[in-house]
Amino acid sequence: LAFITARVRDPQEHVRIAAYTALAEIAGREVVPLLEDGLLDSSILVRARAVEGLGRSGLTATLTALTRALEDPAPAVRIAALNALGERRDPTLQELLTRMARSEEGAIHVFALAALVKLGQTDALADIMSAATLPDADTRMAALGVLGRLKHPPSLTVLRQSLYDPNPDVRAFAAGALGEFGNAGAATALMHALEDENPRVRGIAAASLGRLRVAYTRPLLWQAARDPIAQVRVGAVEGLLRLGERDAVLVAADLARH
Repeated sequence: LAFITARVRDPQEHVRIAAYTALAEIAGREVVPLLEDGLLDSSILVRARAVEGLGRSGLTATLTALTRALEDPAPAVRIAALNALGERRDPTLQELLTRMARSEEGAIHVFALAALVKLGQTDALADIMSAATLPDADTRMAALGVLGRLKHPPSLTVLRQSLYDPNPDVRAFAAGALGEFGNAGAATALMHALEDENPRVRGIAAASLGRLRVAYTRPLLWQAARDPIAQVRVGAVEGLLRLGERDAVLVAADLARH
């Protein structure tokens, strides 16, 4: 711990990010003062990691700091604070989060709605599903990512349909969200995504298929493990290893020398 804390004020940003990432994992009472100090760091990523750590601590005393982080100028920090507050599932936060959902736009609006869903406001789920079809691609991606983590059955159709989005980044988010959702009924849609023209979509679809633990997808994943694009092979290896295919370690060893 002393080794880590000695680096929270390192002049190099990447060292501070690493230190605060470690502190966020520890998230114990003894590191809370340092995490609160991190909210004043010039680095956006340091502040975001500090917020994540304060959220993981679960301590009531950190509520003020998390609420203050909602006013941070960086969207990434505000999103981290919304995620942390949503996990508290504290009904006293409902008014604050409702106000955020009404005043913010784009991804922040979506994450505020997700926090409200976690507080039991299921009507906010419909708003998130609507956001998954808006013209702005970043908003669609945020909505899909949130729907994958919330795992509410009504949103499964939206996630499957988004695999056909004209934007490849959105399709990739949809593939990842379906894997995180973990519903075996999404396997057919993800198998189709293995044929996507975009390698990122194919790779994420392969990894997500492994998360679904559906045995009959093994042949398709082995086929993806021979894809000419290394990024796709990486996703296929992950999917195969999740399915218990030990021979996929040989492909992983080859990719490790890339």
